[in-house]
Amino acid sequence: MEKEIDLKESFDFYDQTYLKTYNLNKSIRYQLNLLDSLDMFTRKHSENVATVTCNLCKKLHCTKGFTEYCVTCAYIHDIGKMFISQNILQKNGKLTDEEFEIMKTHTTLGYQLCLKDKALRPYYAGPYYHHEALDGTGYPQGLLKKDIPYEAQIIRVADEFDAIVSKRQYKSHINISDALKIIIENTQPSPNAPQGTGFTNAGKNNKLVVKKLISVVFDDTEYEIACTMNYLKYLEEQIKRLKNIEHLITKKILIFIRIIFLVSLRIMNLLIILIKFFKSIMMLILLKRRLLMTYFLK
Repeated sequence: MEKEIDLKESFDFYDQTYLKTYNLNKSIRYQLNLLDSLDMFTRKHSENVATVTCNLCKKLHCTKGFTEYCVTCAYIHDIGKMFISQNILQKNGKLTDEEFEIMKTHTTLGYQLCLKDKALRPYYAGPYYHHEALDGTGYPQGLLKKDIPYEAQIIRVADEFDAIVSKRQYKSHINISDALKIIIENTQPSPNAPQGTGFTNAGKNNKLVVKKLISVVFDDTEYEIACTMNYLKYLEEQIKRLKNIEHLITKKILIFIRIIFLVSLRIMNLLIILIKFFKSIMMLILLKRRLLMTYFLK
């Protein structure tokens, strides 16, 4: 508890602490790019977990430095999966017990990779501890709450949330309300938790972090609703604008038709005048012919 309190220093909520992949150092970017070759989900999952981790740190009022550290840890939390067989990573069905044991080694494999790379070494807690549970039911070491770094407790919740709501090869996505229900249930005592540890009833997930996750989801939902409402307002304005344009076009068409009608009347009048003029000329010509004929006949 003292560790959690120490980390809750003053935090500027409006400070932009999101770390995008292009802000990470070359070694981390290189490792993340390798994740792209694994499958279409792992890289996106890593980025999603980093984003949720950042939002959780904000809600927990963590320092900017600790938040950036947590986000970097979150980016590489699944880095060890590059050493797992493609047959296991991309399997469409449920893993066998043996396959699941192999999958679990991505935590230690990621940890070992971090130790070998000076750029990754400070962030080993992300890969190594993100599957540890407060009550000792996690892996790879089965640590208890007092021994699990706070950053790993945050990343675990972010990882679990995105893993549940995201579509994978072996499952469709689960809606957010059901996902939160599962995560909340994991704050309750687990029936298979080791007895006599002092943390038997601690649950798998940190209750405070889960509470902040709910707040993050509410904020995101409100933001999406606001965006949708703004878009609907924009559509209404566009519909109104198009109706005005339609009215103007109709008005101009009517004016154009009227002009054509008036011009047509003028042309008709001119034609009538021309016809009368030619008729008059013809009458004169006929009259002249008669006069000439009368003259010659005499």
